Amino acid sequence: INPGGGKSRGWYLFLQPEERVITQAFGLSGVLIFSTYNPDPPGAFGSSATNCNYTGSSNNYVVFANNANPVGIVNGTPTRFTVVQNNFVTNPFIEQGATKNAPSTNKNSEQLDSVQQGILDTLKKFYPKHTKFANYWISVSGVRSDTGYVRYATIPIGIVVKNWKEY
Repeated sequence: INPGGGKSRGWYLFLQPEERVITQAFGLSGVLIFSTYNPDPPGAFGSSATNCNYTGSSNNYVVFANNANPVGIVNGTPTRFTVVQNNFVTNPFIEQGATKNAPSTNKNSEQLDSVQQGILDTLKKFYPKHTKFANYWISVSGVRSDTGYVRYATIPIGIVVKNWKEY
């Protein structure tokens, strides 16, 4: 939420009453990524524990760093986070991705799901007009508590060709 006129600059997000931030925030290319954990209510799914329940879900936030607006789109609706059911997630780490396919085929060596493709397409709009993109990206990912892999965001890599002369 952006503050109204006459207030300090910045933004903040309201979390659910028991939701807690569990990873370090990670920023890249104007995108801020972090995860929260939202435990299931006591007694849900046969649990007798309280707020330290193992059962619950992680919310993986992917927002613009300057205003916390959502980067991702799920089913045509902008969303600040995606949900990972019944798992904790680790701090984000990065990997570079590429493919041997010619850029004109528009196919990646690993197929991006609709959320990741949406993030990639949204971020490409913020690059300079004459940016050239190939099939290269930076994957910001994490590991779930069940040792599975989760991708938080796919950041495009673009090249801007400029004429310059060294004297």
